[in-house]
Amino acid sequence: MTRRRFTADELRRLVRSGKFVEEEIANPKLRQFAAEMHEAEQPLLEDIRSSGKDLHSVWDLVGTQEPYHTLVPILLKHLQRPYPDRIKEGIARALAIPEAIVGWKVLVDAFRADPDREGMGAKAGVALALAAAANDSVMPEIVQLLREREHGQNRAFLLNALRRSNDPQAIKVLMELGSDEQLARDAQKVLRQRAKSRKLR
Repeated sequence: MTRRRFTADELRRLVRSGKFVEEEIANPKLRQFAAEMHEAEQPLLEDIRSSGKDLHSVWDLVGTQEPYHTLVPILLKHLQRPYPDRIKEGIARALAIPEAIVGWKVLVDAFRADPDREGMGAKAGVALALAAAANDSVMPEIVQLLREREHGQNRAFLLNALRRSNDPQAIKVLMELGSDEQLARDAQKVLRQRAKSRKLR
C-alpha cells in the first residue's frame, strides 16, 4: 500500500498536541500518529524551551516570519539524532534558512546518509536546508551533490542554490543537468528563472 504523504501544513497540524489531537482528528490512526510524533519530539522541544521559545512542534518554525536563527545550533544537534522521519523532516525544513550554513557539514552528511531517492520526507527537507543555506563559497559542494545520482529526485531541491548563485559555473552546471532525465525539466525551469530575474534588474 502506498504511504500517504502529508503537506507541510498538514504535518504541522498533525504533530501538535492537545485540543487539535483530541477534537479535530477524527481518524483514530491519524490521532495516534499525531500523539506518537508529539511524544517523539519532546527532547527537541525541551531543548528549544530551554532557549526561551515555547513551541507545540518544530513544524511551527516552518514558514514562520519570526526570526529564530538562535535555534539553529539546537536544530543541527537534533538533526543528527534518530527521530522518526516526519520529525526529522520538520527539523530539516526548519533549518532552511541562510543562518544554517554554520552547520554545513552536518547538513551535507545528513543528506548523504539518507538512502531515500523519492524526493519526499526528511532527505528532501535537508536538501531544502542546503539550498537555503548555500552561498557561492560552498557552490562546488552543491554541484558535487547534484552530480551524485544516487540521491535521486531529492537533488531537484538543490537547484534553488544555483538559481541564486552569481558563480559563472551555475549556468554551465544547469545546462549539463539538462541531459539528466531526473532533473532536466527542473534545471531548464531554473535557467528560465535566472534569465528572467536578470532581465528585470
